[in-house]
Amino acid sequence: MKNIKIVFKKLNNLKGGVSMDAVLKVLREFDRLQDNEDFPTLEFVEKSLAEYGYLNLVIFVCPKMRGKYLSSDQRELFMPTEEPKDGLFFPRVPKLQQLTTKLWELGIPSKLTIIVGDNSYEVFKAPVLGNELNKEIMNERRKAYVSSLNQQLSKMFPQLMEICSLGLMGSGTYQGKMEIPQDMLLREAEFQRESLQKYYGIAEPKDSDLLKIAELMLRAYAEEGYLIEATEGILLATEGTEQTESWVRRIQMFKLGDAKFPCIYPYIRKES
Repeated sequence: MKNIKIVFKKLNNLKGGVSMDAVLKVLREFDRLQDNEDFPTLEFVEKSLAEYGYLNLVIFVCPKMRGKYLSSDQRELFMPTEEPKDGLFFPRVPKLQQLTTKLWELGIPSKLTIIVGDNSYEVFKAPVLGNELNKEIMNERRKAYVSSLNQQLSKMFPQLMEICSLGLMGSGTYQGKMEIPQDMLLREAEFQRESLQKYYGIAEPKDSDLLKIAELMLRAYAEEGYLIEATEGILLATEGTEQTESWVRRIQMFKLGDAKFPCIYPYIRKES
C-alpha cells in the first residue's frame, strides 16, 4: 500500500451483555446474498467491538464524473465538487440509515467509513489513453467534494464518520504478485469498451488498450482491497447489475491480491 493510513477513534468497550447473535441477525437481515461466504463471523464482530467499541461499516461512493470535459480545455472539471441528489449514492442512504438504526437499537454504535472512488481515470485509463489531468487542480476539486459530502451526510448520520478520497490518499495499483483469471480480464476489457463508448466518447478503442486498462483496473481493485482490510470494517457492497453474480465478482476483484475482509450485500437489486 502507498502510505495509506486510517486512524480510528476508540470508544469505551461495550457493557451490558449485548448478544452477538442479535448483532449477526441484524447484519443477515440486510444481506441479500444467499450463502454469502464473506459474511462477518462471530469472532470478527466480537473482536471489533472489544477493540473499538463500534462496528465499522465501509461503503464506496462513485462520484458522478463528467466525461465531456475531458475533451475541453478545462479537463479537470471532469471531477465534480459535490455529489448530486440524483447520483448513485444518495438513493442508498435510507437503507444505510435503517442498518445503523437497527444496530443502535441493540446498543451497538457504528462508524461509517466512506471511500470516494475518485481516481479511476488517472490510475487505469490515462496511463493507456493519455490526456493526463492536472493533479493539483484535481486534488482541490476532490477536497471540495469530500467537504460537501461531509456537510450533507453529517446531518443524516449522528455517529462517527470518516470520508476518504482514493485520489487524495494516493491509492494506485497493486504491485505484488497476483493471478488474474483470463475470463475476468476479458470481461473487464469488454466492460471498459462499453464505458469508454458511453461516458468518454471513444467509439472504437483498441483491443490491446482495453486489455491494458482492464489489467490496471484489476490491480487498482486489489490495492483498494487492502485499504478495506486496513479499516477492519465490514464492506457494504455497492457494485453490481441485475445479475446477482456480478456483485460477487466485484468483491472477488477486491480480493485478487489476497486481501481479507467481511462483506454484506444490502443493495442487490434482484435476487436470482
